[in-house]
Amino acid sequence: IPEGNSGGFAEWREDLKNGPMAGFMGSFRLHEINYLRTAAAALEKINGSLIVTTTKNHISKILLWGRSNVTFKVPSGIEARISFFKTRGDCMLVPFCFGGAGNLWRSFTFPSKLIEFAHTGLPVIILAPQGVPVSDWAKEHKWLGYLDTLDARRISALFQQVKDREFW
Repeated sequence: IPEGNSGGFAEWREDLKNGPMAGFMGSFRLHEINYLRTAAAALEKINGSLIVTTTKNHISKILLWGRSNVTFKVPSGIEARISFFKTRGDCMLVPFCFGGAGNLWRSFTFPSKLIEFAHTGLPVIILAPQGVPVSDWAKEHKWLGYLDTLDARRISALFQQVKDREFW
């Protein structure tokens, strides 16, 4: 992990049982909006929330308008963001494009967010279609927080599992 891990990893907090707070940070790409909407809806069903901190908060605020369980944090340096989510978050979200063949870059890229989020020590939820490198990696490593679908029920069930200390 290139940045190192200063300050240790996040620790379990009992208040997570009341409803998880999922974090998303980094660059914002338009294809991620469906992922964030679905995640917010799934979290809402279990009293959870989503904190978004992106380079384009103003756009994501418009596209996520009406979601009362979504808040936005002003972007800051990677150290500050990691520290914030380690102390306030319960899991991190790594989206990957579910778009079609027009997105050829999907076949050879890997989300840098996964590497950054590993610094938190929080569970990392990966939603990615089959046949892309991060999906292959998640299957190979039996990643518990991986789904190959944007199905709201399955995502909600995964967030529900995050509320379980042993799964977390």
